[in-house]
Amino acid sequence: MDYTPELAVGIVGLSGFQLIQAWNANAPKLADMRKADPNDKEMHQQLKDADILVGGMALILGSAFAVMTKRGLPLVLMMTIFGSVSFWYHNVLNGESVGSLIARDDA
Repeated sequence: MDYTPELAVGIVGLSGFQLIQAWNANAPKLADMRKADPNDKEMHQQLKDADILVGGMALILGSAFAVMTKRGLPLVLMMTIFGSVSFWYHNVLNGESVGSLIARDDA
């Protein structure tokens, strides 16, 4: 069966939403991360768990779609979606917490 690039991009797009859903099911909530200390080991572990699970899913799905279409674009798209979400969450945790910003403003 031959897959057109348009069909592959559509399937990758739908799979991207599934990746984000899987991420949300496994990573801590952003509101909780904003309140957490940047050195919170539990938050870091939950992010690592989400990275491994969803990153693996992105790699497997992207590779499978790349093989089916004989093009690298699906793999690039899947890894870009995963990388963007992961980067955002890690930056939120490593940034200043809401509590520290409020304390700094009160000082």
